[in-house]
Amino acid sequence: MISYKISPKCVTPSGETLYLTVNKQTKQVVVWTEMADNDSAQLWTPIPWINGNGIQGFVLLNQMTNSIIAAPNNNAEVTLIDPKYTTMQEQRCSWNYSGSTERHDALQLYQNTDMNLNVAGGGSWNNNTPVLAYKWGNNQVNELWKFIPVCQ
Repeated sequence: MISYKISPKCVTPSGETLYLTVNKQTKQVVVWTEMADNDSAQLWTPIPWINGNGIQGFVLLNQMTNSIIAAPNNNAEVTLIDPKYTTMQEQRCSWNYSGSTERHDALQLYQNTDMNLNVAGGGSWNNNTPVLAYKWGNNQVNELWKFIPVCQ
């Protein structure tokens, strides 16, 4: 299975690239500058979510925790949940992405495309900044993401 580092278009004040990360102490979904090569806290596997109606987006499985990102509430922090004990409708854990490995694009909730994966804040992003499911802001740098394939 292919893993990815997922990077928002926003960067730190010093221009460093950030990555979608699970904080190893708190297990919170945050952004962080690059950790050691192929650190599992920053590796994600998109897995198609298939039900009786076919593919319904994909879930993002973190390699360190074996948990998936869910957005239980609008305009609030995303959380990690165990994929074995959830349903997509209850936990809102399926996502859409129309971008590529070449450009940044929105990462939207499958069931509510007004809600996008978003780095909290409005201009100063650092390590440990929380990640939200937040209302679309028309291509702001903190709501655009790029999937970067990682060879393991």
